[in-house]
Amino acid sequence: METLSARRDAGNSSRICMSKPVVLIFPFGLLAHYLRCLELATSLSDRYEILFAAHPSYDRYVSSYSFKTFPCQQLPAQEIVKQVADFYFSWLNTKSLYSVYTGQVDAITRYGARMVVGDYSPTLKWRLLKTVFIIFL
Repeated sequence: METLSARRDAGNSSRICMSKPVVLIFPFGLLAHYLRCLELATSLSDRYEILFAAHPSYDRYVSSYSFKTFPCQQLPAQEIVKQVADFYFSWLNTKSLYSVYTGQVDAITRYGARMVVGDYSPTLKWRLLKTVFIIFL
């Protein structure tokens, strides 16, 4: 996996500067969500630096498209799919979602994202309430 070639913003030591405006992509942790986002990212890659939320099962696909990843906590997709099949929604609670939300907020701030894409990422909607940016659903 290619590492990020970025430098820190001198005025803000926690913010990372990229050569082009940044698009952060937060797909749900299933292959179909990553593949959809990869196709969208391809259409944006001439104008934007594209970064995907890292996932151990799908980073190789992201890398094969020559995109980079960044660390960020995600919802446990496989567990959620099993629980939803049993009509069990205990995972859908503030405590579970808040840790994912704070990781997303940190990444958006750290990379100074110009645009954010979420493919089934309910916590990104919370972020929208705090600031203005574009979300594709």
